[in-house]
This record gives sequence, structure tokens and C-alpha cells, in this order.
Amino acid sequence: MTFERGIIMNTLKTIATAQNRLCYSLTESIREDGSISYGVKAVTTLFGTSEEAAVEDISSDRQIVEKFVDLLADNLVLPSTLTEVAEEFVASFFTV
Repeated sequence: MTFERGIIMNTLKTIATAQNRLCYSLTESIREDGSISYGVKAVTTLFGTSEEAAVEDISSDRQIVEKFVDLLADNLVLPSTLTEVAEEFVASFFTV
């Protein structure tokens, strides 16, 4: 658990792939007003150095973000493309 900008951040679930060199985490943000949202974090050491990216506030629906974490792991999405993939994922819910 971490505390940042008045927000408590928890890691709820982690999936490790590529011999533990590519990991995805489901994160939970709890604000001072009690609202909760979920996001993801990706970390890799596949290329000799550590690379990390996180996207907060994807949804207030934990199940949706858990499915997204599973999707990331199934497709071996790297931290360098996490933000773009998350934007496409969220946009898919609002496509008419």
C-alpha cells in the first residue's frame, strides 16, 4: 500500500509472465472522499533495464479492469505501449 496525493494505492492482483520478467498488476485507488477506482501497472526487465508504466482510473468496476489485466498478460503488452492499449480498451466501451 502506498499513499500519494491524498490517495491510498493498493496492489490487488499480479500476473507474472516471461519467467517473471514481465508483470501486470491490478491497482486500487481509494480517495479521501471514499471513492474507489481501478487501474493497471506493467513492469518489465526483458531488455536488460527496468521499464514501468501505470494507468490509473480506468474504471470503478473492478471486474472490467481485472479482465483488462488478463488481456494484457495474454498478449504480452509492454509498458511502453500500456497507455495506448488502455486508451483503446476504454474507447471500446463507448463505441456506438
